[in-house]
Amino acid sequence: MKNSTKELVEWIKRYIPNFQYDIEIINGEEYVECEYRTDIIGGITYAIDSLNLMGKNISKLPNNIGFIKCKSLILHNNNITELPESIGNLICKTLHLGENNITKLPQSIGSLKCINLYLHDNEIKEEDIKYIHEIEELKHCTTNYGNYEHDTLSKIKLLSKRNTRRDKIALILK
Repeated sequence: MKNSTKELVEWIKRYIPNFQYDIEIINGEEYVECEYRTDIIGGITYAIDSLNLMGKNISKLPNNIGFIKCKSLILHNNNITELPESIGNLICKTLHLGENNITKLPQSIGSLKCINLYLHDNEIKEEDIKYIHEIEELKHCTTNYGNYEHDTLSKIKLLSKRNTRRDKIALILK
């Protein structure tokens, strides 16, 4: 395992001490894959292959956070101010980044392998929202400027305006 991968696992374990994972090689890069397991809670079996770091008071993400493969990466309700360029390498169905202090999206977010992206309640500049148009697999996205979905032509369209805690609403034209 590369040092950068070890550092990423150590960073995750600061927040989730019993984190279970595998290492998967994808396109020559090491990815930390959330291990699929089931937990029984109250007699109900839950499949867990998500990484939930919600409300952990995280302010800075490691530079290699993008080398994670999981069903969902939940970073909702933290103090994150910026996303590293590696975020575009992330492989997940859902990425929750709502309710942080993110002010800018890196251009690499357009390479994200993601179906659902939640960016609401951040301070992202409207001009940076254009990068989400480049996410090929994206089906749904929430922002302070509205909720979006891909239409049949793979263009993002406005679904509904979202009233956020900051009440910033604008339209993005196709």
